[in-house]
Amino acid sequence: MKTIKLVAALISIWLGLATAAVHAQTTNVSIAFNGFGGTAPLFVGQEVGIFKKQGLNLELIFIPGGSLSLQALIGKSLDLLMTGGPPVVNAYLREPRSKSLPG
Repeated sequence: MKTIKLVAALISIWLGLATAAVHAQTTNVSIAFNGFGGTAPLFVGQEVGIFKKQGLNLELIFIPGGSLSLQALIGKSLDLLMTGGPPVVNAYLREPRSKSLPG
């Protein structure tokens, strides 16, 4: 009986430590924007702690100008970019290695 209790206690301690280790890992995501349209969910989610609960650490960066922010994305200084259409179309016509997700 004592052995079963000891094994159960060790398993629960191990599970507790494993769960804590999983929750301790966070992923940093750099998101740039050059206007304030459509960014409210990001700011609200960050303030409320939704992203932190999911293991995401958002770095919200304001970069004035679409071409400047697109250069940062192409140069891999950013993970995501929220921008308007013209800078993306201009960059696409010049053939950089980026993908556009309309939204």
